[in-house]
Amino acid sequence: MMAFRVRVLHSIVLSVVGASFIVYSSYYANPVQLYRIEQPHQETMPNQSKAPVDGVKTDVKVEETEALKPSSAKIDKKPAVIQKIPPKSEIESSPNTNKTKTKGGFLTRNIYTAGHNLTIPELCPELGARLRLLIVITTAPDHAAARMAVRQTWGHYTQRKDVAIAFCIGTTSKPDVMAGILEEEDTYGDIIQGNFIDSYDNLTLKTVSILEWIDNYCPRAKFVLKTDDDMFINVPKLLEFIDTH
Repeated sequence: MMAFRVRVLHSIVLSVVGASFIVYSSYYANPVQLYRIEQPHQETMPNQSKAPVDGVKTDVKVEETEALKPSSAKIDKKPAVIQKIPPKSEIESSPNTNKTKTKGGFLTRNIYTAGHNLTIPELCPELGARLRLLIVITTAPDHAAARMAVRQTWGHYTQRKDVAIAFCIGTTSKPDVMAGILEEEDTYGDIIQGNFIDSYDNLTLKTVSILEWIDNYCPRAKFVLKTDDDMFINVPKLLEFIDTH
């Protein structure tokens, strides 16, 4: 009898627990009741926030549209001038001569002084008629060590009668440097000095001076090579190239 009561009580407890679990599960698993409760708030909230959001979107579209519109002022505007050329009234005297700077820039013939202080015409006998190759090296007055390095390396090809090498420099205001140049010229006889101030800005004048010297003293040389004092020239390969071309 006691066992029967226990079984009945156990069944009742299980039924109550099962019913509670079903109610609990249905309450949290069904979202419809929750959304229905919050539905009045959801209807009012979008209406309240819709206007400002749409306003922001509209403003953004307007800004993008204005940015994409071609502006007549921008189209008609001329490009900015990168380099301003001074007018003729703003005259700048050249440090090399008394010539002036014009609107179009410096004219080489206006600032270049023809002639050479050191000419070495003996470098090209018969105006270079027997020379296959004349090498003119641009150098600075105080680059005595670089010139000596050239003479002691690839410059020894000047021992050939068909190859000649010369160094081209400009004038210098340093008396000690000029004295060294005169001594160097007296020893090696391979320095050409033009009538221009030796500076990086006057490299064009140095090239013109080289061309003038060639025209006056070595116009019959077959080939002329212009190079710098920090370059190494493979003279045999260069002569081979000259012969085949």
